[in-house]
Order: sequence, then structure tokens, then C-alpha cells
Amino acid sequence: MIFPPFKSDTIYALDLDGVLIDSIEECYQISILTYHGHEDVNKKEKELFFEYRGLVQPAFEFYYLMSSIKSFLKENNDNVEDIFNNLRQYGRTEKVDHFERTFFMNRRNFQKKDFESWIALNPLTDFGKYVQNKNPDNVFIVTTKNVYSAKAIIKYYNIYPDMVYGNNTIMEHGSKGLLLNTILLQSKLNKMIFIDDAIEHLDTVENDNIKCIHATWGYSKIHDNLSYQSINNLKELL
Repeated sequence: MIFPPFKSDTIYALDLDGVLIDSIEECYQISILTYHGHEDVNKKEKELFFEYRGLVQPAFEFYYLMSSIKSFLKENNDNVEDIFNNLRQYGRTEKVDHFERTFFMNRRNFQKKDFESWIALNPLTDFGKYVQNKNPDNVFIVTTKNVYSAKAIIKYYNIYPDMVYGNNTIMEHGSKGLLLNTILLQSKLNKMIFIDDAIEHLDTVENDNIKCIHATWGYSKIHDNLSYQSINNLKELL
């Protein structure tokens, strides 16, 4: 995919996982350690995790993904996505909050123990390499990753956004769309382009001055029953 030049009169709000970096292997390793308490790899479990990673938004939902895979492998009478969507209805519970805290703790321990090995599990995507090379102005990272990890990754890759907004800030605002409204209102610029691989996040945008791009190179795929229109040609929008 050819990426056109960034414009100086536009704000760029970029997701991290799946957009700038390919973190799926890291997310899997941290998820199995947090869920099972060990790092033993089950080949079928890993295949299903990679296939359905795009369902997860905040980190606590990795608990539901792991539970869905476990249920599917045990019962084999439903598909992973249906099980996941049923579990997701429970939202944040004490159990998943504990999982999320432990998930972030395990990630931090990995970073401290062997940063080079951890960062190797978070390589840049082609778009990430493009942003690294161009180093554009007016860029904001908006990610459901915890801020510490997000900043460690972009610092390593010499990507310098104006600001990094993590999971806690998104939760405080209620959605990525509402957070982006605030960013745009506080800016001297009046146009924003939001690039994310999760349709659910793109669908939270209601401001006509924020144009959305579905990062088709990421984890989340568009389903036929979704009303959101994917934009595959970035040149049409940038």
C-alpha cells in the first residue's frame, strides 16, 4: 500500500496495535501467562487467538477471548466469536479487572526483565515504518494499550507524537470518539483523520470534521452486517 504525504493543516489520530505496530505475538504471550499462569503454548489455542484477536478492544477483553477459546476447545459446539460476544455482555467485572491489572503487571515485568526481547514482539507495520520515516506534525496516539507500554514502543522506534492517550483516558471520556472530539476542540486545527483497525472504535465518531479510515492491514475485519463503510484507498482521504 502506498501512503500519501501528511498534511500540515490536519490532525492525525492513530491507533497503535494493528496500525503502527503488530503486537499480536506479544499480546498472546502476555495473555496465556496471565490466564493460565504459565507460558506453555497450545498450538490450536494460539491459532484461534490469532484468528480472533480483532474482537478484543480494552485489554480486559483478552480474558473473554481466552475464556471463549477454552470453551470452544472443550465443547466445540459454538464458534469463538459467538461465545466472546455473549461473555462481553458482562462488561467489566471484578474478575476481568483483576485479569487486566495482572496483564499489565506481567507486561511490565517482561519489559523490565528483557526489554529487547519484548520490543521484538512489537515490530512496526508498513504504515508504522512510514510514520517513523516521515515524522509528521499534529499526530496523536490514541490506544487502549496502557500509556507506559505505548510510550516505550514509540520511543524505541523514534516516533514522536504530540501526545499519547492510553486506555485510562479513553475510559474517562467514554470512547475514542468522545476523546477525539475533545482533542479537536482544543486544537487550532479543525480537521482530523482517525486511523484505527477496530470498527467499533471508528463507529464512536460522530463529528463530521473527523474522517475515519479503517486500517485493513490490522486485526479487525469488516463484517457484511456492519454499516460502516471501509475506506481501503488512503489517498482518497489523506
